Amino acid sequence: MSQHRQIGKWDLHSKRKAACLSNGLRHSPQGDTTGWYLWCGEEFSSNADSFSPVHTQHLLQLQPEVLKFLGLPPGFRFLTAGDYMDVWHDPALLEV
Repeated sequence: MSQHRQIGKWDLHSKRKAACLSNGLRHSPQGDTTGWYLWCGEEFSSNADSFSPVHTQHLLQLQPEVLKFLGLPPGFRFLTAGDYMDVWHDPALLEV
């Protein structure tokens, strides 16, 4: 049985689409999570059941295109859509 070291936990919207807008925002880490929330589509869902924790190893399989953003510090957001990419600081994320 192989042992995998957990690098982080990410909250990922449960309804993954093959090609979509990829969104991410990072709050300050809490407990054993990284503070990242990732989803596909235009709207952020405030429904508590919309996000599920995902191990880093599985995130590589689910949304490899977002890995390059995960080194951003808390308070940052990103949006990708095909060749379009935007990254910005949102201080309101640090107030949560």
